[in-house]
Amino acid sequence: MENFELIVFGINHQKADVELREKAAFSPESIPSLLETMTKAEQIAEAVVLSTCNRSEIYAFAAPGQSVKNLIKSYFLKYCHALTETDLMKFYFYEGQTALNHLFHVASGLNSMVLGEPQIVGQVKDAFRAGLAAGTVKTHLNRMFNIAFQTAKRIHAETTIGEGAVSVAYAAVELAQKVFKDLGKQTVLLIGAGETGELVMQHLKKKGVSSFYIVNRTPEKAEKLASRFGGKTGRFDDLNAILPEVDLIIGSTSARKYILTKEDVRKVLPAKSSRPLFMIDIAVPRDFDPAINQLNNVFLNDIDSLEQIVLQNIKKRKQELPLAENMIEEGIHNYHDWRNSLTLTPTIVALREKFELIRDAELEKYRHQTNDEEYEKIQQATRGILNKILHVPMVQLKQYQNGKMNVDGMIRIDVLREIFDLENPHE
Repeated sequence: MENFELIVFGINHQKADVELREKAAFSPESIPSLLETMTKAEQIAEAVVLSTCNRSEIYAFAAPGQSVKNLIKSYFLKYCHALTETDLMKFYFYEGQTALNHLFHVASGLNSMVLGEPQIVGQVKDAFRAGLAAGTVKTHLNRMFNIAFQTAKRIHAETTIGEGAVSVAYAAVELAQKVFKDLGKQTVLLIGAGETGELVMQHLKKKGVSSFYIVNRTPEKAEKLASRFGGKTGRFDDLNAILPEVDLIIGSTSARKYILTKEDVRKVLPAKSSRPLFMIDIAVPRDFDPAINQLNNVFLNDIDSLEQIVLQNIKKRKQELPLAENMIEEGIHNYHDWRNSLTLTPTIVALREKFELIRDAELEKYRHQTNDEEYEKIQQATRGILNKILHVPMVQLKQYQNGKMNVDGMIRIDVLREIFDLENPHE
């Protein structure tokens, strides 16, 4: 397996629309069988399958080249029945350094739809554990993936690439968090139970919100969402009764006219006493009349202000990319040092053993011509000569072992093994 490398074959959100990604997705039930099938092939020693909503990839420690590419293509066609040969033309195939670079970028969230998102590392870890459970993760993928995980952890700890809202739904909740400090103590009204409203609820729950109302034109949708997150539902006719109870209102409907006007809000303010009302409008067209902002103790933000927050946060994340890239380079370098040491250490041992065998064989020719005392002196003298001869090459080799290994170093090791015929130590 000396010539084996990391191979990646797959598709992601950058290369394919959701329809193709759905066709290329592996079912969780099929992955153990796929892993077992792959590692039965001579060209593949180890394998991991990563299948998420945004990517479907096979990672293999394998013999590089067209043969293994065709083999992995066949696995996609066998296990993803809707795929065609034409679909596979859109897939990417990476080998060696490019494949390693891809793995580290994926694990660190730098290859994600949302730059720096932390969820992907958990998905990669799940895929890695599935490989471990199936027995298809061994020495090499184990080391690669673990260094990738360490690098991802370092990137998220030492940079701000994963910080700041980069979706309008999260920006709305983050903005509310800044206003209220402890969102868990506030009562929230969500108007609109669609996809965006659901995302808002997910973020609110993570912030500890437990008291909330959901109002939607289709009551069944509101009830389904409220049941999932543990809240109450209401009708649009109930808004006048609900508004005095809430501290935060988020609008995310697709209505063509204002859900709440300035007059609607003015009517409920006396019932709120001195408690401020914070409103966030993430709907297009807008749910809340902009004139609401003219009322005392009421604070309204619309989607434009949220999108500015998102753009600023994306810009900040991109500014962290050079630092993250440096950390990935270090991680890949660490892997190469480890892999090269697998070749280097045996070379050092084999070189000394070869010279020792030659010395012993030559001394044995004269053993009968000397007494024990003389023979021991010859042993010491020749051992000293051998150590001095080997000193410089051993020092040079150990320099590579201590982090200076590169392509030039590997060539030198190969040449040394060939010159001294280290593959045949007894000859």
